[in-house]
Amino acid sequence: MIRMEVEKSGDVILLEKLRAPEYGQVFKVWEDRFDDVFIRSKELLETKLNYIHLNPLQEHWNLVKKPEDWAHSSAMYYELNMQPKAIVTDYREFY
Repeated sequence: MIRMEVEKSGDVILLEKLRAPEYGQVFKVWEDRFDDVFIRSKELLETKLNYIHLNPLQEHWNLVKKPEDWAHSSAMYYELNMQPKAIVTDYREFY
């Protein structure tokens, strides 16, 4: 989705920065984690989702006052029933 948006924008420089053949991928948007997490339960998913929702509120970011105010967060979907910039598929459909 992110790569497609960059392609649509025509930002060739950014698109080239996302190329990552050295990682066996055409494009790479996210950094690898040293501690991959396998989501085994609804409870663990909700813990991780809450952590993600609270990230923009952290003191060193201080991007918004409430999680649902961050335009790129699914908190907007879960709290206000509004789609953020990226389309959210409700995890509760799978649990």
